Amino acid sequence: MNVVGVKPLNNNTNIQVGYDLISQETDNNRSLIRAYLVLNVGGTYVSWSRGSAAVQGLSENIGTYYSRGSYTLVTNEFWVAHDVNGNFTGTLAGSLWTTWLRGDVSGTFTLPQIQRYAVITRCDDVTDEQTPSMDVFNPAGYTLNLRLEFAGYAIRRDGLAVNGKYDFILTEEEKNIIYDHNKESSNCVIRYCVATIYDEVNEAFYSIFDRTYTIVKAPPKFDETYFEIEDINPKTLAITKDKSVYIDGYSQLQIFFKKSMEVFKRAIPKKYSLNIQEIKKEIPFKNEQFKEILEIEKYTNDSLKIYLSAIDSRNFSALNEIGLKTIKHEKSKINISAERLNNFENETTIKINGEICSLKVNNEEKNSIKSLKFRFKEIGGSFSEWQNINFTIQNNKFISVEKKLNLSNERSFEIEAKIEDLLEEVITTSIVDVGIPAFFVSTNKNAVGVNCIPPKESPKGSIWYNNKQVLDYDQVESW
Repeated sequence: MNVVGVKPLNNNTNIQVGYDLISQETDNNRSLIRAYLVLNVGGTYVSWSRGSAAVQGLSENIGTYYSRGSYTLVTNEFWVAHDVNGNFTGTLAGSLWTTWLRGDVSGTFTLPQIQRYAVITRCDDVTDEQTPSMDVFNPAGYTLNLRLEFAGYAIRRDGLAVNGKYDFILTEEEKNIIYDHNKESSNCVIRYCVATIYDEVNEAFYSIFDRTYTIVKAPPKFDETYFEIEDINPKTLAITKDKSVYIDGYSQLQIFFKKSMEVFKRAIPKKYSLNIQEIKKEIPFKNEQFKEILEIEKYTNDSLKIYLSAIDSRNFSALNEIGLKTIKHEKSKINISAERLNNFENETTIKINGEICSLKVNNEEKNSIKSLKFRFKEIGGSFSEWQNINFTIQNNKFISVEKKLNLSNERSFEIEAKIEDLLEEVITTSIVDVGIPAFFVSTNKNAVGVNCIPPKESPKGSIWYNNKQVLDYDQVESW
C-alpha cells in the first residue's frame, strides 16, 4: 500500500489512508485504484460501542474492539481518468467515527503517466533503392505529423492518424532532393520524426531516431564506345597499319574521348583516372570531345595494359581494362671497320655490317633498311657529305661492299657509318690513325725504322723502333 496520509488519534492510535494501483488502461486513459483506510493501535487495545469507517466515499460499519496491531477498516476500488497528456494527480480521503475515537485523514498522490503521445518503436537504416518505413505506437489515436529530415530539409507527411507501420513512399522529386543534398557522398544521416498534435494544431511531443541513408553504387556509364586509344605516330602507323598496335618505345599513344561519361542519381562527372605501368594520372572532366597524349616508358611484355576509369562526384567509378598488342623493338646494330693498306698507305678500306631489329606484325616482317651511308673527316676538320654504300641483307643481317678511300697516311681520320631503318637512324664511329709502316728505310738511306718513320735528320746508320732510336752507326759497325 502507498500511504498518502496519517492522522494521529487518542491513546497512541492513528488512521492511515493509502492505495494500490491495480491496473491502467491505455486505450481508455484511466487507472484502477484500490484505496484503504487503516487503523493502527499502539496501546493495549481500543474499544467503543459502535463505529464506522469510510474511504473515498465508501462507508462501512466496523467492529467495537481492536487490540495492538494494524487493521484495514475499509477498502474501495474505483477508476480515475487521466488528463489529455496521460497524467493524474488526485486526493484520497478517509474517516473514522466511533463513540470514542473520531478523525479524518487525506493526502494527494500521483499515478504513473499513461502514454498518450505517439512514439517510434522501429526504424531502420535504408538505401535509396528501398522504401523508408517505421513502426509508430499511437495508442490515443492522435493526429501525427511524420517527417524524414536531413541536411536542414524535411520530407513531410502531415495530419495522419497512424498507429502501426508507415511507409514513406518517396516521389521521384523527393528522391532527387536527397540526391542533390548528397552529390559528393554516398550516405548521410536521415532522421525519422513523429510529432504528436494534441490540439489539432500544435505539435506537443516528438519521437526521433537517426539512421543512415545510403545511396547504392551506380557507377558512371563509360565503356570502350566512349573513347579510343590509338597510335598517332606516322612512322609506326606506316609499319603496323593498325592504330591499336603499340611498337614499344616508338608509338605515340593518344586517348580520344569521343563522348562524356554518363552519371546517375544526380551525381556530377568529376574526372578520369589513368593507370599505365603503375603510374597514375588524373584527367579533369570536360563536357566535350577532347584528346589526351599518353606518356609511356619503354615496355617489356607482349601486351600493354591500360586502365582507364570514369569517376563521378560520389567517387563511384567505371573501370575499363584495355590491352594493346606490343611489338618489341631494339635499336639496329651497326659496325664499321677501316684499315689502311699495310697499316701505312693512304689507301683505306672500309666495310660496314650489322643487324636490323625485327618488326613482325601478324608474323610478317615489316622492318627494312632505308639507307646505309658513311662519311669521313680529318681529325679536327669537317665531315664530308654522306655517301651511300651498297649492301646485301639476309635474315635481317646486312653487310656492305668494300669501299676504298684515299686518306693521307700523315693524318688521322674519323669515319662515321649510319643505318636508317623504318623507325630510326643509328650511327657508329671508327678512327683511322696515321700510317705506320712495318719496315721503312729513309729516303737518304741514313736510317731504318721499324713500326715508324725515322726522323729526316736521323744519324747515319741509326735504327729506330716505335719512334725511338735504339741503335747508332758505331754499334752497327761493331757487328
